[in-house]
Amino acid sequence: MAMHYVLNGLQRCQKVIYIAPTKALAIYFVRWVRKRLNNAEFEDALKLIRIVYPAFREGLRQAEYTNPEVKFNTVTEGLSWLPDLIVVDEAHYIFGDHGSERASFIKQTFLESVQFPAVMHLLLSDNSQHEGRDLHIPGDNVNVVLNEVVRSSKRIADAAHAYELERSLRSVCHHCSQGPKLHCRLFETGKAAEEKVLEMYAHETLSAIAHIKRNFKGLALDNRVAILVPNEKFRSSFKRSLQLCLQDLLKDTSESNTRIAKLLSEKKIELIDAVDAVSRPDYGDPSDEIERIILSSIDGFAGLERSFVVAVDLDSRISKDEENYIEGISVGENAGVARCNIYRALTRAHFWVAILNREVEGGYLEFLAEWKERSQEESDFHHAEDEEGLSAKISNMAINNIIRSINIPFSRTELRPAGISGN
Repeated sequence: MAMHYVLNGLQRCQKVIYIAPTKALAIYFVRWVRKRLNNAEFEDALKLIRIVYPAFREGLRQAEYTNPEVKFNTVTEGLSWLPDLIVVDEAHYIFGDHGSERASFIKQTFLESVQFPAVMHLLLSDNSQHEGRDLHIPGDNVNVVLNEVVRSSKRIADAAHAYELERSLRSVCHHCSQGPKLHCRLFETGKAAEEKVLEMYAHETLSAIAHIKRNFKGLALDNRVAILVPNEKFRSSFKRSLQLCLQDLLKDTSESNTRIAKLLSEKKIELIDAVDAVSRPDYGDPSDEIERIILSSIDGFAGLERSFVVAVDLDSRISKDEENYIEGISVGENAGVARCNIYRALTRAHFWVAILNREVEGGYLEFLAEWKERSQEESDFHHAEDEEGLSAKISNMAINNIIRSINIPFSRTELRPAGISGN
């Protein structure tokens, strides 16, 4: 809705500054506008658009489009180039990021523009994607709450409820498409070295991709699957582990890995980042022999979405303050990185999500492990009757939502690869 508002402004020759937390989202915005205008209209629109993204201190940029490549050239106009509209996309990254270079520069630009009444400001934000509870946005703003989820299946929307901050403003699914059951794999790592843990994550991730290929036969996965990890450091290490694991798996002739290897060998898998993903055509040609899978940090994927998401190592121990919030008590600005990362990962997906995580004592996903232990004889969460003794850290509402939405494999995973279905 917001982007269509921008599009209408461009068609009325309004000047627009678009502020994004990542280069990938800035590219996505330009390509989105390109799809909706003819050649002449788009050329005129580019003259009316200025982009701001990291490194923010370089200031305003103008987009240059040579299909399919988008380049950004720095311009020196500053706010002497007075816009009609300033759009801050994923505003929680900026106005909730206190003290950083990103926050300081954007806030300064924003505050300078507020003094011009003719400039309209449009801030797009989901407070639940912010680590804290309150966003400090300057100026006299009118809040418009949109709570209908359009892009995700009902199961994904239900699962995300457990990690929302504003339960009084709980989102609802606009449509009635349930979608397939989501998957969650929690496994023990014991005292395994970090290299071994990465190897385990790699096996689980490849099993998740094989699961998609097995259950959605004939669907080209090129640029449709996003693997989301906690940060860039983890991404760098995990990429190497994933590539090595794939090589080993394709060479492995053991019976336990044959089916997965066969699925993964159908096409060559190439790992790309978020910038590469948005710079390509939306989806690949089914006849293409390469399937490009996105591997990105959760921050690097801000504002983007894909059909399938595999969330890796996003859980962490809940602090005392966070525990109080989950019991229904506001804790101000310290709501936790893990909660918002899990929420972000869930809400990046249209259709299916797999959550892969080592077991974390006192973590957000701990109650799933406890339920698994208590349900060895059960085959379906929908018929489980005993809900007593589950983690006191998770509200009953969260339990009901996630249990209804996520299909947990019941077998405990040890220090060995395991298929994601849990059969």
